[in-house]
Amino acid sequence: KRHIKEWIENPQGKKIPISNILFYGRAGIGKTTLARILCNELGVDRGDIMEINASRENNAETIREKIVNYCSTWANGDYKVIILDECDRLSPLAQDILKAEIEKYSDGVRFIATCNTVSKLTIPLKSRFEEYRFDSLDMETFIERIIYILNCENVTFEPDILLPFIDAAYPD
Repeated sequence: KRHIKEWIENPQGKKIPISNILFYGRAGIGKTTLARILCNELGVDRGDIMEINASRENNAETIREKIVNYCSTWANGDYKVIILDECDRLSPLAQDILKAEIEKYSDGVRFIATCNTVSKLTIPLKSRFEEYRFDSLDMETFIERIIYILNCENVTFEPDILLPFIDAAYPD
C-alpha cells in the first residue's frame, strides 16, 4: 500500500514513475483492479494502455505480434503500460520472449503483470519485476470494509440481509 501511494503522490520527477510490477495472490483479490486504478491515478492515457488476458492469449505469437507491435509505436503520453493479466498462464517460450521484450522496451513501456501462482513463472521473467503479494482480508476486516463502502455510497442496508451476501462473496 505504501509503495502504491508513493508512486501516485510523489513520482519523484521520473518520466516513468513505476517499475515493472508483478501482483500475485489468490483469484478475485483485486490485482487486476489495482493495476487499472494505478494507471488511472498516474494519468496514463487510455490509448497508452494495453490489456492482455494470458489465460486466453498465452502463446509466443501473442508476445511476438501483439506486444512487440504495440511497444514499437509512439505513446500518446510519456510512456505505455501493458497489463498482462494471469501471466502465470503464459507458455515457457512466451515467458522467455516476454523477458527479452521487457528489456528491449524499458525506456518507454512498463508492464504490470498479475498472477495467481507465482511459482509458474520462470525465474528470469520474475527477476524483471518488483513483486507484491496480495493476501485475503480476515472476515472481520472484510465486513468492516463492506460496511464502510456502503456508508460512503449512502446505501441503506440491514445487517441480516447483508450477511448472506458477504458469506457468499468472501473472500473476494
